[in-house]
Amino acid sequence: MMNAFSLGLKSLMLAGAVSALSVTAAHAVEAADAAKRLQDLLAQQQMELSFSAANEDGNDIILRDTTVKFPESSEAVDLGDVTLSSVTEEGNGDYRVGRLFIDTILQQDDDGTVEINDITFEGLVLPRDAASDPFGGATRYDSMEVKSVEIDLDDQDFLWMENLTSKASVTADGAIESTAGVASFTLKLSAIDNDEDDDEFVDTLQEIDYDELSGRVEMAGKWSPSDGRLTVDQFDVQVDDVGTMRFTADLAGYTTEFIKSLRELMPQDGDSTDASAQGMAALGLMQQLTFHGLSFRFDDDSFTSRMLNHVADKKGVEPAKLIDETRAGIQAQLAPFAGDAFAKSTAQAVATFLSDPENIEIAARPAAPVPFFMLGAALMGAPATLVTQLGLAITANQ
Repeated sequence: MMNAFSLGLKSLMLAGAVSALSVTAAHAVEAADAAKRLQDLLAQQQMELSFSAANEDGNDIILRDTTVKFPESSEAVDLGDVTLSSVTEEGNGDYRVGRLFIDTILQQDDDGTVEINDITFEGLVLPRDAASDPFGGATRYDSMEVKSVEIDLDDQDFLWMENLTSKASVTADGAIESTAGVASFTLKLSAIDNDEDDDEFVDTLQEIDYDELSGRVEMAGKWSPSDGRLTVDQFDVQVDDVGTMRFTADLAGYTTEFIKSLRELMPQDGDSTDASAQGMAALGLMQQLTFHGLSFRFDDDSFTSRMLNHVADKKGVEPAKLIDETRAGIQAQLAPFAGDAFAKSTAQAVATFLSDPENIEIAARPAAPVPFFMLGAALMGAPATLVTQLGLAITANQ
């Protein structure tokens, strides 16, 4: 099943990479030069681009018989003829691709199939010089739309998404503001429920009448390349008859230099570097980041009471008794590591939420930014200090 998830992620990555394709090919004075830039750009993302010819047609470029091969994949994805339409030059030497459309991306492996339909990018930008680009070569576009994404596992419908959209703009101070969303999705649990897969959580969801999950997604954020400030202002996943999960984040240090270093850590074909060594290098790189805040909130829509009653029935106790046991267990387990005060307040917040499920939130809002290396040191040496250092709190029904 993990291969199929990887398959889906890689195919979705391709949709984003296609925007980069448009960006690079925008310099259409010579089609061959544009095609070479495209190949180099995708190679940085460990994708191998091939085509039979690159032709100019007025302000358009057509890449014939285009394919893209992902790392760890033996088969290339067929894109057919890819047209970069209405390429124009900006005043600063950048190029803008008016429109890129791909009818279908189809990728298959032994575990499943991913099909992405009607992909459209508008206003894709190609920097004049990627090396000096203030956005570090990050893909920029005005808008992106995908009509549908379908993922099948072992010939069974697993995930269906409709109307995926994204919009982005550059602010006066040089930051990228973006919004994105999925108008609707449906996930069928039956596709991952089989006799060989001992997934108790999936079984439990089906036992409390969640045979499929449907909902929608909304996202908004901002990235400033100059100081690497990255904020996720909204990441909401609303699931019908379950609830809404809301995530926000705020960190600094995610600069173009950081991104470049991170790319260099990605394994290349034939790279024999030890995985643990790469992991240590990535951990060291993370020390360049600074933590400003994080929150996760869940607004309930019947899931909590269903799960609480189900677990209580399994244990043969009343829900109220189960809540009391949960409160006591949380307090006892947290106290040695996080301190008595935090353990008690957390246990009470969880009990309040379980007794009257409205919402529960865990949030870290430090009074001042905290370097990641200090978080690591505190976690290993004195984890209880993290509560104060991060301004960590768990609240319910607020």
